Amino acid sequence: MPDSKLRRYTLPLRLHVFFMKKAILKPSVKRKLLVIFLLCLFSASALQLYTFGFADNFFLNWFRMFSVLFILVGTTVLAIVPGVNYLVNKL
Repeated sequence: MPDSKLRRYTLPLRLHVFFMKKAILKPSVKRKLLVIFLLCLFSASALQLYTFGFADNFFLNWFRMFSVLFILVGTTVLAIVPGVNYLVNKL
């Protein structure tokens, strides 16, 4: 009798597979994004402090520099270089 109660509340295997979470990004892409994030964070901090110092609008300028660097480096590393590599290999 206890077995039947236990089985009633468990899902079949096919439903367990259906409800499993899938990773949005592969681990290699996550690692690349993390490296790009840290690189851009440190570069933007160094550039901001070297050029303007710690001014009144430090965080706004720092965020702008970080955003621009992250978008440029991210699209270059994750889209342009693999795209060119793919096209060259197709020729």
